[in-house]
Amino acid sequence: MNFMEEENFEPTLTASSGTSDEGWMAAENVEIAGTEKPELLTPPHSEALEKKNTVYEKIARWCAVAAIFLAPLFFLPWTTGILELNKQAFLTVITGAGLVFWFLHVIISGQMAIRRSSVDWGVLAFFGSVTLATIFSLTRFKSLFGLSTSLSDSLLAVGNLTILYFLTVNLFGKGAKLKLILSASIWLALLFGLLQMLGLYIFKYLNISILGFTFSRVFNTVGSLNTLGMVAALSLPLFSRGRMDKGRLRKYMNISGTAIAFAVLFILNWWVLWAAAVAGMVAIIIFDSLRTAELKSLNVSKLQSFRISKFLFPMTVIVLAVFLTIVGLNLSVIKKNFPVEVGPSFSLSGNVTKSVLSESPILGYGPENFSLAFDQFGAGKLAGSSLSGLKFFDATAQVINFAVHGGAVMVLGFLFLLWMILLTIKKGLAAGGKDYTATYPWEISCIITEKMSTTSWKIMNPTDPICILYRHLKKYRNFRIVSTETARP
Repeated sequence: MNFMEEENFEPTLTASSGTSDEGWMAAENVEIAGTEKPELLTPPHSEALEKKNTVYEKIARWCAVAAIFLAPLFFLPWTTGILELNKQAFLTVITGAGLVFWFLHVIISGQMAIRRSSVDWGVLAFFGSVTLATIFSLTRFKSLFGLSTSLSDSLLAVGNLTILYFLTVNLFGKGAKLKLILSASIWLALLFGLLQMLGLYIFKYLNISILGFTFSRVFNTVGSLNTLGMVAALSLPLFSRGRMDKGRLRKYMNISGTAIAFAVLFILNWWVLWAAAVAGMVAIIIFDSLRTAELKSLNVSKLQSFRISKFLFPMTVIVLAVFLTIVGLNLSVIKKNFPVEVGPSFSLSGNVTKSVLSESPILGYGPENFSLAFDQFGAGKLAGSSLSGLKFFDATAQVINFAVHGGAVMVLGFLFLLWMILLTIKKGLAAGGKDYTATYPWEISCIITEKMSTTSWKIMNPTDPICILYRHLKKYRNFRIVSTETARP
């Protein structure tokens, strides 16, 4: 069997003409005046090996595509957990099938192509921390599988996403296709959610009695209304920068997706959602500025020069977000039938976390055991209030959940993953690339909001099926190793 690894190569930009025989240079998407486009070379010591394709590899790819596209959309009406339970079951089946077919491809072809990245170690470290916390959990079964009311932080859910990450990284040569698939899925989820909010029930016209629960302004395929709003906020950088994509259909989808996402945010008008949107817009401005400075430092001429028009859209979103937050516009005609979502306060969540860490500072109570911690340390604070009968399964912030679920081990695992992602982004910024601003701002806004904002909107870690973008849509360069398709940094 031939084992092939694709290392993290750092491309360099050069203003000299011709190519070099001693290194690999990638100036993809960059045109340099008076020079020829650098060629893609292979190391002189490499031996030519023929890449073998099998039907099992194609099936594994389709499994990964199905998981990415259907995760934000999938639901079934025949179970009590219409969304979260069904999404978990779907991801378990589809990622498990993809993994099996990938192993069959390796066995039949006799080849194993491995693409490596710094993020890989972060993903493995976080998965390892969740596994360790599950082993020493107070309720191992719940930490392993979760319950119908809370599944997103279970070991099974994290394992599904870990498998999906490695499948996507090793089966796809470029991130553009995955970005398009994910964009289309989010576009459909937002459009369906917006129509539901406006009282235009699509399934009502099918006249199927079992789908009667969808005749509600609250129902959508990603969770609660706040979940839908968070998805809309996180998708703004993706759609706004995607307007530069080639192809009329893609441009229409990105432009309309931006309009739909903004409409959802406008109706909900919650400061947390606007904060998430502003985080993505600020990231666009920062990365555009950094890229301009990087190109100037390389003495590269006639490249994307500084243009104020590039900052027009992000500045408009920031101004509108601040204005609407201050004014507090309330569309009562639409929102009068919307429910109120309740969660523990930051101070109450913090008190529960301190009590848990005082008892078990290393491994916490185990994944999906915040409800146990709250019953023991937080429920008494609500005695005599109108919320005394409520049961909370998540803290106010996801990072607090990590502390309760896995103690110092899980928090450190998450911080290590975060560091590896930021390190990869830093390398990508140094390498340049024409559409990096379509993904990096989205990654940053996902990181900030998914793990540090309120979790009352969270279902199946909604940004995990969606935020998987930052894990597998890192910048792919057209470096080539003989016997493999495309390497990535």
